[in-house]
Amino acid sequence: MALGAAIIFLASYIYFSATTKAVVECSDNSTSDNPHTEQTVTATKKISQCSSFRFSRVRFLIILLISILLVVVIPFSSLQQAPFPRSYALNHLNQSIPARKPVNINLTRKFLSYWEQNNVALVIHFNQNQYQIIDFLTIYRKLFPIVIFTGPDPHSKVLHCPEGRSGLYAYACLSRVITLHPNYTGYLMSHFDVLPIFYNLEKKDLNRIWIPLIALTDPSKANNWHWPKPTGKKAFDRFFSTLRNSSQNNTLYSKYLDNYMRNVGKNLTSSFSDIFYLPKRFVSDWFVLTDLMLQNHLFLEIGFAATSLLMTSTTISKEIIQLDGENWNGKDPVSSLYDKNNLEYYHRIRHQSKLHQYFVEFIVRRSLIN
Repeated sequence: MALGAAIIFLASYIYFSATTKAVVECSDNSTSDNPHTEQTVTATKKISQCSSFRFSRVRFLIILLISILLVVVIPFSSLQQAPFPRSYALNHLNQSIPARKPVNINLTRKFLSYWEQNNVALVIHFNQNQYQIIDFLTIYRKLFPIVIFTGPDPHSKVLHCPEGRSGLYAYACLSRVITLHPNYTGYLMSHFDVLPIFYNLEKKDLNRIWIPLIALTDPSKANNWHWPKPTGKKAFDRFFSTLRNSSQNNTLYSKYLDNYMRNVGKNLTSSFSDIFYLPKRFVSDWFVLTDLMLQNHLFLEIGFAATSLLMTSTTISKEIIQLDGENWNGKDPVSSLYDKNNLEYYHRIRHQSKLHQYFVEFIVRRSLIN
């Protein structure tokens, strides 16, 4: 900027010098022929004829004004117009995306996503009537070959599943989806307020069951949480009693009991079950066991864990992947993204929040370019 000021200053000087005549006083120190007489001659001359001169005040002020504009006013005015820095959340999210060409998720893609390539269906379950967010959640169709919405109340865009009200028996809703859409290699089920981290889930084995951490409870200590409720320990005992009675004449039921005892013994099992993945190879066992669970009114967070273990014919580590997620209630989601980049899901997503909507869009976008 200083260089620009100097150039303007010089140009102004040349311009005014070439086009303007100024009156200056020149001192002619030459003497007359008489060496004893010293004569000072004052004359009016052109600037080019004077050995020294001084600018007129007007010209000097004009050039000074131009210099001030270039050096002081213009730079500071541009600073005032500069946009504010983006928030930490947006900066962090953008930094976490590899430096690639931007992807417009609204454009028609010429490639298949990971989930499309592997023919995995996505099931979004509503345990209450929050259907107003369905239009936003259709963003998941950018990733999956099919997205099915299930919920307790009838709706044109929802597969009606009254058993899933309040999430009580949501496993019945997954069974209904599989019955209607049997030709998929796997089924990823997520409640509407859970955000699966799709690009991290892509690293998981699609031939194994995915479920959050399974907790074991000693039956003698099952006196809190859902255990005292009718859908808790009593329902669990009825369910296993049915399996034992049927195992006498059915080797399949006997196998289920052996699987469970080998993995967890006599412990009760439970797990957060708002996200779950079922490979196609377990579908026939799933139908048998979830039908028995529904008959005995077993709560979903007990049922999903128990069924996963009943179907595990070898060891938990070989058949089940236990997912790691985080509950956002009372926490800063930005800190979660910054500190833990290997999580497989977030809960709960508040879809009325612009920030949470941005996170959903970010996860989908990154999954497309991952």
